Amino acid sequence: MTDIAAFKKETRKKLREITRSLTPEYKSEASDSIVRQCIESEEYKNARSIFVFISMDGEPDTTKLIEQAFADGKEVYVPRCLSEGIMEAIRIDSFDKLKPGHYGILEPDESLKPTETEAFDGEDALAIVPCVGATADGKRMGHGAGYYDRFLEGRKMKKVMIVYGRQLLTDIPCDEHDIIMDKVISEQN
Repeated sequence: MTDIAAFKKETRKKLREITRSLTPEYKSEASDSIVRQCIESEEYKNARSIFVFISMDGEPDTTKLIEQAFADGKEVYVPRCLSEGIMEAIRIDSFDKLKPGHYGILEPDESLKPTETEAFDGEDALAIVPCVGATADGKRMGHGAGYYDRFLEGRKMKKVMIVYGRQLLTDIPCDEHDIIMDKVISEQN
């Protein structure tokens, strides 16, 4: 195992311990603050389309953010995992077409077709990205499968990572393939 791989493994372990220690009250209050900041951000206001993850435990809750995007007339795209490390964007207009998929995460069902990249990749597109932990300058520690790094590589859309403030570190190990986010939003901003 290389030094960076060992550092990533140890950092991910530390961050998962931090995540397990977060109380439901903290997560609820922090999520509300994070979602409010997202909706008030210039990146969100200027976006015609939004690619956003469906949150799972340990991540800021994106439900209210997605509902607001529907209400604001934004095109909303969510990920569907295809194989190890590969995902596609699927446009949704409600939560009704979601069902448990890879890792038990809600995903669009198979009846919904993937979206052409050009439909949502540009200056008026926004990706809201999850993480296990991050730095304030946009370095991201994901779950380790590389889904988001592969998906975001070469895309022009704005990349905003949302994270609980207690998951912010001063340093995160990065490889050359790790995508740095344009902006980080936590309840501490």
